[in-house]
This record gives sequence, C-alpha cells and structure tokens, in this order.
Amino acid sequence: MRLLRYLKEALKPSQFRMFKDDILSKKYKTFFNEVFKGKDRIYLPFEGKVKIIKIPKGIESFIQSNNLEIVDYAKGIVKAKNKDRLLKLGKLLKKKKELHLLKIFINDKNRTVGKKSDLLIVISRHPYDIAGMSTGRGWTSCMNLEHGEYCTHVNKDIEHGTIIAYVIDSTDKNINKPMARILMKPFINMKNPKDIILYPEEVIYGASVPNFRNILVKWLKSWQKYKGTYKLNVDMYEDDIPEYIGTGDKTSDDWEIRKLYYDGNPKDKDAKDDDDRDIRFDYYSSNPNDKDAKKDDYWIIKERYYQNHPEDKDAKKDKDYTIRKDYYKNHPKDQDAKKDDDFNIRNKYYRNHPQDKDAKKDKNNNIRHNYYKNNPEDKDIKKDKDWSVRFDYYKNNPNDKDAKNDEDEDVRELYYKNNPKDKDAKNHEKPNIRYNYYKNNPNDPDAKKDKDWDIRGDYYKNHPDDKDAKNDNNEIVRKIYYENNPNDPDAKKDKNMDIRSDYYHDHPKDKDAKKDKDWIIRKNYYYSNPNDKDAKNDEEYNIRRFYYKSNPDDKDAKKDNDAWIRNNYYENNPDDDKDAKKDKHDNIRRFYYERHPEEKKK
Repeated sequence: MRLLRYLKEALKPSQFRMFKDDILSKKYKTFFNEVFKGKDRIYLPFEGKVKIIKIPKGIESFIQSNNLEIVDYAKGIVKAKNKDRLLKLGKLLKKKKELHLLKIFINDKNRTVGKKSDLLIVISRHPYDIAGMSTGRGWTSCMNLEHGEYCTHVNKDIEHGTIIAYVIDSTDKNINKPMARILMKPFINMKNPKDIILYPEEVIYGASVPNFRNILVKWLKSWQKYKGTYKLNVDMYEDDIPEYIGTGDKTSDDWEIRKLYYDGNPKDKDAKDDDDRDIRFDYYSSNPNDKDAKKDDYWIIKERYYQNHPEDKDAKKDKDYTIRKDYYKNHPKDQDAKKDDDFNIRNKYYRNHPQDKDAKKDKNNNIRHNYYKNNPEDKDIKKDKDWSVRFDYYKNNPNDKDAKNDEDEDVRELYYKNNPKDKDAKNHEKPNIRYNYYKNNPNDPDAKKDKDWDIRGDYYKNHPDDKDAKNDNNEIVRKIYYENNPNDPDAKKDKNMDIRSDYYHDHPKDKDAKKDKDWIIRKNYYYSNPNDKDAKNDEEYNIRRFYYKSNPDDKDAKKDNDAWIRNNYYENNPDDDKDAKKDKHDNIRRFYYERHPEEKKK
C-alpha cells in the first residue's frame, strides 16, 4: 500500500484513477514472471557512455517562463505545454529578442554534451514505471499523460503486459531521473494466443545511448524464442515498431508475414516468384549471383544485378534504358552502343568517338550534326538528309556553289545572300533570292523581265526614264513610270483609269479627256471646263446635268432625255416653259400648272 500511496501523490487524481485497478489487481505480477521471478524490476549492467545534455541555466529559465517543454534540446526542438505542435528554439529566442541567449544556444557545442559512464539498465513491468514513460521526464511523446495524443493507450500497455527499460545512473535505482527509455511490447502468436513474446520499439526517447537497444535485444533472445509468427497486440499503439515478428509464412496472403519468412530463409528460391518486389529485392540482395534477377520486372533488381556483374553483356539487350546506359558507361568502346534504340546512349558513344563515320548514318540529326562539327572537312555533310545540318555546313562554307542546287530553299537563299553577284540568282524560283540579287545589282536590265512586279518596280524606281515601264503588265510599275514622267501623253492610252486620271489632273485643258471611256475622267474635264458644249452630248447624265446647271439658259436642255435636266430648265426659265405642258413626264407637267394656276382653271 506504500507504493499505491506514493503513486497517488505523484499523479493527478484523473491519472491515478486510470491505473488504480491495474495496480490493485496485481495482474502485472503475472506477466513474464519466469523472468522477473516475483520482482517488478530487473537491473542489467550497462557498458558504455551516455551523452548527457546539460541545458544552460538562462535557456532553461526561458523555457520554463514561456511554458515550454523540451522535445530534443540537441536538435533545438521544443513544444508548448498541452499542445502537439513542435517549435524551433532558435526561432523563438530570436522572436522574443533574447539575442544573448540565442548566441549562447548557437555556440553551445553539441548543445554542451557531457558524458557519464556509471550506468544501469532497469527493466520494469510495474504500472507506475510504464505510466510515467513520458510524463515528468526529460523528454515528451504522444504518451504524455497530460497532453499526449495517444495517452489513452498507456493503460492498454499496462493491461496487456508491455514492459519498459530505462537507462539510469547507478545511484538512481528508483528511476527518479532516467536518461532514456525504450518500450518492449507484447506480440501474440497467430496460431497460439497463449504464446506471447516481447519486442523492443525502434525509437529511443531521451539521451543518445549507443547500444541501448542492442543490449535489450540480446537480453530478450536469452529467454524467449520464436515459435511461429507473432502479431502486435491490436490494442497497442504502433510507435516505430513492426506489426509482425517471428518466423513468418511464405504461403501467407500478407506480404509482411511472407517477408518475415524470407528474411529468416534468405536462400529460399521461392522468393523470386513472390508478388512483392521488396521480397524479391531482398532475395537477390542475399543472392547477388542469381541470374534470374535479369528477368525480374523490377528494374532496380536488374540494375543491382548488373552493377554486381558489369561484364554481363545481356545488359545491352535489357528493355530498360538506364541498365543499358550503365553498361555502356562501363564499356565505352563497345560498338553495339551505336545500334541502341536510345538516342542518349548512341550520342554518348559518338561523343567518346568523334571520328566514327557511322555517326553520319544515324537517324538522329544531333548526332550527325555533332559528327560533322568535329569533322568539318567531311563533304558528305552536303548530302545529309536534314536541311539544318547542310545549312550549318554552307554557313561555314559560304562560297561552295553546290548550295545553289540544294533542295532546301533556305540553303539556296543563304548561298545567294553570301554571293550577291552570282547571276544564277536571276533564274531562281524564289522571288526573295532574285530580289536580293537585283538589290545588289540595281543596273542589271534583266530585272525588267522578271516575273515578280516588285523586282521590276524597284528597277524602274532606279531608272525612272526607262520607257519600257510603260509596257509593263503591272499597273503599279507603269504608275511608277508616269509619276516620274507626268507629261508623257502615252498615259492617256493606259488601260488603268488611275494613270489616265492622274495625267488629266495634271493637264486639265487636254480635250482628249472628253473621249475617255471613264465618265469620271470626262466629268473632271468638264468640271474644269464648264462651258464646253460637248458636255451636252455626253452619254453620262451627271455630266450633262453639271453642264446645264452651269448653263441654265441653254434651250437644248428641253430636248435632253433626262427629266431632271428638262425640269431644271423650265424652273430657271419660267417665261419659256410652254413646252412643259407637252412634256412626257407627269411631274414636269404638274410643276408647270403649279407655276401657272390660272391655266389649270381653264
């Protein structure tokens, strides 16, 4: 009862109630009694040294005053009490402007590590030792009774027989200030529920204790033996611990159980046919000379095999490009690389063999291009199927006349651009090549015969007096001539109305305009010559109207077939409007009687 009273003082009432029944029932006394032999704790010697983290007093005060807990001082990780979020101590010191403490923290060599060697390992099955695994210690975890996310699992650990191991000072046998701890959790035989064994978690809480877990593994092996496959008790929280341990079974549907078996039987060839690639990987890792690895679907297995057998030529035929690539990397002179489907492999080979002429036949443009770059004297480049490869050659050999006959127009254009005096350009089918020639040879009269009007036009711009322009079939070319020769009367005969119009605009008195087939040209003439009576006979009524509007007293208007013209005359000559009564147009007669209402009454 003394222990119960001590536990009640150490824990909060709510925490104490969680474990009171377990302690009073003394069920824990039945767990692994063949090892504990009636005792609650077992002490083992510990050979080695433990790193003891000594926190500077100023930083320790800062942690306490800010209601923080240390998670791992060496890594600078803390957390707020009653919260799970992890915080960085250095950032907090900087945020709180504790620059002096920040300097101490940064310069704290290995966070001021001291060493202690007079140690013990205490292994306990007592509920109090298990309940306090992360409460009131120099560390915290999800099993902290005050705010741990999984603290409700603690009583399950006690109920089902989890035991705990602490590293302690040899003078601290009551575990008041433990340095580190590991839980050993119960696993149940899948075929015999009464067969229960312990297995230690991988994670160690507290100080860095080399060999701590290894000592526990050795101790467990000294008194327990696997008799099949064991599964972690379903009520246990899995904190860095496997779900299964033991001998495993290669016929199981669960890959983890099969893996257990093959881990214990690394030579069993059935592993090669397992669906799980990790099992196959482990097999081939233990059997690095098994050639079946070359047929495995998992490329990493094949890769590992070929890494161990760099001379195996089957790597060249593997469907995975990285395996072939690694082979050729180790065999840079193997010419089979030239036949590989992968461009990168072939390219790498040819880069290492820049004089190999087979590169000229490669299907990849870049490989051929690089070959010719390294072998500029090789004239076969002019026959390459890719225009860009040939283009680069002719770029570096601008006077090579074979470029003129190249099938690619860009190549041909490049040649003529570099050879602007070559007369063959005049016969080229591409206009811009001919254009470039004549631009550089502006006095070549063959430009007048070119089929492209821009070329002819530029020639005549440079030769404004050349009368051949008048006969050009392009109106723009002819217009260029007449703009430069505004007094040439041949413009009057041009079939383009604008050319004729421009001429007559500059020669408003030229009577030939009256005979032009375009009424606008005739109109413009008569506008400039409003008294020319020939306008009365023009077929365009707008021209006649303009004339009679300008000559309102001309009696010929009465004979015009345009009603507007006749009516305009009668309105301007009311004293000579008797003929309006006989006009064939109703409106003209009506307007007459409106002007002479007295005759309407008669």
